[in-house]
Amino acid sequence: MKKYKVVKNEQLYQVCFYMCIIANIVYFIAVPFQISGLNSLSARILIVCPTFCGILYLINKIKYSNILSTLGLMVIIASIISLVLGVKSDFFSQIVQLITFLTLPLSLMFYRSLVDITKLKNIIYKGYILIAFIYVFLSFTSLSHIGYTQWGVYYGPLTLGYSNPNETAMYLLICVTILISSLFNNKINKFKLITILLILYLCFLIIQTESRAIIALLPISILLYLIFKKLRYNNNLVVKLLFEVIMLSPIIYFLIVFVTSSLAIEISFLGDSLSTGREFIYYSYLDQLNFTTFFFGNFQQFKFQNLHNSYITILATLGLLGFLPYYILIKKIFFQIYLKANEKSQIYIFCVLLVIIIHGTVEAALLVSGVIYASSISMIYILGMQDIKLKNDGINK
Repeated sequence: MKKYKVVKNEQLYQVCFYMCIIANIVYFIAVPFQISGLNSLSARILIVCPTFCGILYLINKIKYSNILSTLGLMVIIASIISLVLGVKSDFFSQIVQLITFLTLPLSLMFYRSLVDITKLKNIIYKGYILIAFIYVFLSFTSLSHIGYTQWGVYYGPLTLGYSNPNETAMYLLICVTILISSLFNNKINKFKLITILLILYLCFLIIQTESRAIIALLPISILLYLIFKKLRYNNNLVVKLLFEVIMLSPIIYFLIVFVTSSLAIEISFLGDSLSTGREFIYYSYLDQLNFTTFFFGNFQQFKFQNLHNSYITILATLGLLGFLPYYILIKKIFFQIYLKANEKSQIYIFCVLLVIIIHGTVEAALLVSGVIYASSISMIYILGMQDIKLKNDGINK
């Protein structure tokens, strides 16, 4: 039985989606080839479109006392308070950083209003097959082991022309998981052999980046899929407990680091010690804690800089009052995919989103940096949504 809903500003949201998927593709071409004009344009699109549509969504929904829109509004208000209390100089650039961070929660909220999801999924899959071919092409060029950073040119493990191997590995992981999810749908993916070959080659490229976290996360996503698929129609308590533990994993890891830091020095993974000095990075957050910074953060000092833990980065910048609504919002949005899932691909996408949370134990970029990361996560989220048709008389009401 088809589901229908009336959506206000649906056409605007659709245009924003198309602009973002095009900007995604342009970004992955412009960065390695250093086409600064296209790079800047695509980045601005990936910031402005989700921000504008997300705020418009909040304005339309808040009057209905929608829990998600209320949480979204709380994140914005707490963020503004942290910004005003903490910033002493260069106010405009800090506003840009805050808006960039907010693009992820704003994107996830307004994308919930999209309809004709099957069509949009088809566009995402085709877009990321194109992006996969871009990666393949780059791997055979002189850019394969060169990265351009603000400090100069980087030479080392595979970068494909992006700034560093870890960043490249994150891009590859996102592409691989999207291509894997397409294999679940025979109607959308009619070229499974090509897709499988692309997946295998991109996995080979991930190994070449030597990014230990990403190499570990791909099999973890498959393992989580098998677990949650098995528990789908029973063991609700186990499902909720496992989900809660994964959602809290960056905080759990933060606490474990102080207990096991000396042990981690003795343990190696893929040839390197598990100790990465993160305990010293965390101390930079703990050493400045007081009543104000605990509740409202220290925007001036941290500015969403990578503290190698997504939750700690948000806590350090926005404080507990900014982190809590953000955490609850992300948690509710992600779990709704699992609760409403009626296809295997949706369960897999739910597990991919959980892997993104797990990645937040060691890096902050995916959940904090916005722009291409926020857009990519939002595209993954759309792949987990159910298809809802739009009533003919419901457009722009």
